[in-house]
Amino acid sequence: MTNRALVVWSAVSVWMVAGCGQQSEPPRQRSAAVSSGLQGEYFANATLTGTPAQVRVDDTIDFGWANGSPFPGTSFPADNFSVRWTGKVVPRYSETYTFYLYEYDGARLWVNNQLVIDDWAWDEGEESGTITLAANTAYDIKVEYFEGSGAAEAHLSWSSPSQAKQVVPKTQLFTSGSGGGSGSGGGVTPILTADFENENATCWATRKSDGSTTSPCGIWRSISYAPASLAVNERAHGGTHALKATFAKNEDQALARTPVDLDHIFVQFYEYYETGFDFANGMKTLRMESSDPVSQTNNYDIILVVTAVHGPAGSNDYCGTNPSRSIFLQENHLNGHMMGPETNISLVPGHWYRVEVEVKLNTPGAADGEARIWYDGQKIMEGTGLDIRGTHTEKINTLGIGGWYSNGANNQNTCPDPVPTSIRYVDDVVVATQYIGP
Repeated sequence: MTNRALVVWSAVSVWMVAGCGQQSEPPRQRSAAVSSGLQGEYFANATLTGTPAQVRVDDTIDFGWANGSPFPGTSFPADNFSVRWTGKVVPRYSETYTFYLYEYDGARLWVNNQLVIDDWAWDEGEESGTITLAANTAYDIKVEYFEGSGAAEAHLSWSSPSQAKQVVPKTQLFTSGSGGGSGSGGGVTPILTADFENENATCWATRKSDGSTTSPCGIWRSISYAPASLAVNERAHGGTHALKATFAKNEDQALARTPVDLDHIFVQFYEYYETGFDFANGMKTLRMESSDPVSQTNNYDIILVVTAVHGPAGSNDYCGTNPSRSIFLQENHLNGHMMGPETNISLVPGHWYRVEVEVKLNTPGAADGEARIWYDGQKIMEGTGLDIRGTHTEKINTLGIGGWYSNGANNQNTCPDPVPTSIRYVDDVVVATQYIGP
């Protein structure tokens, strides 16, 4: 029997619903929620035949039922049963992966419709197989398992040259939208996920003094200027790791970048402003850009901005005393315009917020682009009929997450000095081509 590291997942989920008369998304859009894990169909026989007796979404395949039933307190048997798990798996690296199945009694695995492991026999032990996969690509995955008699176990793990062996985590597993469990919904399949749990900690720790990197850290290409690090066992929305960006007064940029290639993009992430965060300066929390790889110039930028709003009677309240925040999307370099109405909501430090942004680029030369922002499932901004990229044909090719801290708003120097540092955390990033939802 081989040793198996059990991955224990915890989650902090404290959501503040933004006010100001915002409207919830209609049910048709909420139905497309991401469901992490795989759909499990449980049969009351050892041959996967007939109608499943139980159907649910399992976060991972990491079960040690011993001599008990997978459904204690029900009539589902402890012996002579079988399970079929199906869904999508999204690798983090473009490498050859080794998959491992430890089973008692028999199991087999398909990835991308290829039979990777075949151990459909009455025995106990671990089998493995390899397959080459591309990073941030959703592949079909299917695991079939049967239990004859005695103890029952099933564990699915993987490893690659850049990743130590681990149970395949729920953050890289997704249902295919065929129902069977709470929240499986419409089966959004993300093209990129990042939970910061398996980033290269050494790479993050060896950044240059200006914050830049000598090599990519996991899927993230670079961090610029302001300090950014992996927060471990300090603050996380799920698991133990998150991106931590630390800003001093007038510091700019702590942004992790990763490549994409999309003209219609949905980005969801969780953000947390540490208690005492100074909102006097503007925070640019998300960036989508199209860069010319040859000239290194930007064709266009799209930036999500969070900043303090003006105080009463037209005075400038940049000292952070006004709890309202102004949220908007801005297109830079091309037309320099807002992509929808500026919205005031209340953001409170010390809470996790779920943020989602949609951008649909215009047809080159036409004004038919679209943009939307959601906070905790509430749509707070919508813009249509937009000219986002002019006549450019290039898609969004870089996504930046983490944020910039503004070099100072008008009249900011008349404010008292802000707190010495302001800290913002980002976790659980999902990129997809359709509405992700709550």
